[in-house]
Formats: sequence, C-alpha cells, structure tokens
Amino acid sequence: MDGTETIFDNIYVSTNCTKYTQVGITALYPNPLKDGMVLTMKYYSETSGTARYQIITMDGKVLNTNTTGMEGTNTVQIEVNGLPAGAYLVKLIGNEKQVSVKKFIKTE
Repeated sequence: MDGTETIFDNIYVSTNCTKYTQVGITALYPNPLKDGMVLTMKYYSETSGTARYQIITMDGKVLNTNTTGMEGTNTVQIEVNGLPAGAYLVKLIGNEKQVSVKKFIKTE
C-alpha cells in the first residue's frame, strides 16, 4: 500500500495429491428430465472397491441409496419415475468419503 515491493525467489512445492485416484461424476444426463426418462450418470475412478450414490432433495432428505462398482469408467442408469418435479442432488461416495455431487432437475 505504501509503494514498496519485494521480489522473492521461486520456491518448489511438493504434495501427495490423490486427486486422480478419487471418484468423480463426469456426466449426468439428460438434464432436465421427466417421467419415462432414465437419468444416466457416468463416473470415473482409479481405485477399486464399491461406490455408493444417493438421490437427495434440496432440503437434504436422502430418497434412496444404491451401490455400484468403482474402478474405471462406469455408467449407471437411475430411475426417476415417481419423483415429484423439482431439483435434486446425486451424491457419489467412494471409500466412505463424499467425492462428487451434481444437481439435476425433474420436470412434470
């Protein structure tokens, strides 16, 4: 603020980042969708085991939970018939940690 400046040498930062060994939703479509349509969720993981996904209302109520495979590229078909019109979240949980959340809209 007083007009002075200081220039520092470059520093090297190292981390044990596991970003690419986590589960992540890569696609959620069609969005919006309506009764008679199936929501398709695609996700990717470099870790093995199982993943859980939940359909959640915007006020936090968990409507259902399902288990699916985790390693590699995955495609899951989610039935939404019977859900009232509104906004929902799909939460993907891998290795007991929430790792990805996406929103979708259900119309009449």
